[in-house]
Amino acid sequence: MNGAGLAAGVLNALYHVVVARMLGPVSYGTLSALGTLALLLQTPVSIISLVYTRRGAGPSEVWRHAAGWVAAGTALWLALFAVSGPVAELFHLPPDLVVVTGLTVVPALAYGAFDGILQWAASFGWVGTLTVLDSLTRTLGAFATYAWRLGLTGLIVFGPLTALTDLVVAWFGVRRAVRWATRQGLPHFSGLVNAGGVGVLALVLTSTDVLVAKHGLPPRAAGYYSGLATMGRAPVFFAGAVGTVLLSSAQRDPGRARYYLVRSLVLVGALGTIGVLVYVAAGHLAVSLMLGPRFLPMLPQLVVYTAAMTMQSAILVGLYYGASKNWRIPTVAAAVGFLAWMGLLWTSHHLDPLILRTIWVMAAILVLVLGSVGWLEWQQGRAGRGGMRADT
Repeated sequence: MNGAGLAAGVLNALYHVVVARMLGPVSYGTLSALGTLALLLQTPVSIISLVYTRRGAGPSEVWRHAAGWVAAGTALWLALFAVSGPVAELFHLPPDLVVVTGLTVVPALAYGAFDGILQWAASFGWVGTLTVLDSLTRTLGAFATYAWRLGLTGLIVFGPLTALTDLVVAWFGVRRAVRWATRQGLPHFSGLVNAGGVGVLALVLTSTDVLVAKHGLPPRAAGYYSGLATMGRAPVFFAGAVGTVLLSSAQRDPGRARYYLVRSLVLVGALGTIGVLVYVAAGHLAVSLMLGPRFLPMLPQLVVYTAAMTMQSAILVGLYYGASKNWRIPTVAAAVGFLAWMGLLWTSHHLDPLILRTIWVMAAILVLVLGSVGWLEWQQGRAGRGGMRADT
């Protein structure tokens, strides 16, 4: 998984190098907003993936479940099609591209189920392969768009094609993984509602700010914010994979759950710190190489935003750990903090206060989530010691 995450990170960076230079700040902001809209439409994917990570699926269930999720994805796309005009107007987006972007949801829900089943079966080789495949197909699409001069429209059209490719490949992995997992007798887990809530929060925490920025900021400033989101999250790109592996590992080996938590937090913190130091020492060069010189006006906010995204990644680790324990308090704490963040972002119409509000809110959410995790661990340990004394 670590090797796959590294490869996907490199490919993801290469994708943004190509598209940022090809589109410029204004169109790049539009692309990022459309991508965020697609992610929000795919909110059920995070829920579905975590639910199947905990409950798995039998060989006789896979095809039936996949067909049902494709049908659900089609219904979601039709709903978006019906309201595409108002949505496009609200976020200053082209209506036809909103409709095309929404097509990614048709295969995405079934893919979420497959991804969760593969993690339930501990088939991390397949999970890593799919992670790399998704980034690879997106990057190849970007190069094809650049070579054929298809522009923003071409990039959007490649989105549904990438999602369909991922689904087909995942199907082959799941067929084998489910047979293996069934023979090994891997357990099913409860707490699906809480896992689903964590999945939703993981999605909205890492994507919604770009769409809100597109609504509230002028077009060029919104493009700079999209560039900040790309570069600020790049050092901790692996946080999502770290969290899901933590969830699976903690469930399978509860005795070492705290060790997995600490190791995950240290990894995220180290990656974020390295990113901050690189941007402090060579931010001008990093922005020029990755996004191009047209994005240099965002440089003063880059270090602060990267620090905020490092905190956000640590929040995700805490949430996934809470899901492995079926604790709801960290999820509720993060949800309250997220709502406060959205309220602050919605009222920001200038880039500088937007970034400052982001880092302060992330710090507050981090304290709430990790503080609640620590308190619950202490309570659990005290209850365990009380039980031992009662036994003796």
